[in-house]
Amino acid sequence: MKVFNRLLDQLSTFIAARKGLLPMLGVLLVLLNFVVQFLPLGWLATSDLLLHLGVVLAVLGFPSLLEAQESADFFRQNCV
Repeated sequence: MKVFNRLLDQLSTFIAARKGLLPMLGVLLVLLNFVVQFLPLGWLATSDLLLHLGVVLAVLGFPSLLEAQESADFFRQNCV
């Protein structure tokens, strides 16, 4: 469990330092899904998995991009 917590902390620190990474990955996955639907790749092309993952990543990434500093300040003032 400690290894998982450490890994999650490192991942969180990595993503926090690169604020536009999640929205860019989300847009990339949506564009990749557009290309994949024209290729004969079976269930990957028909399920729109990359589209759904891309939208979720982009939606999760934009609030962190817009309000990361405000959220951190609010947390420090009210929760610690």
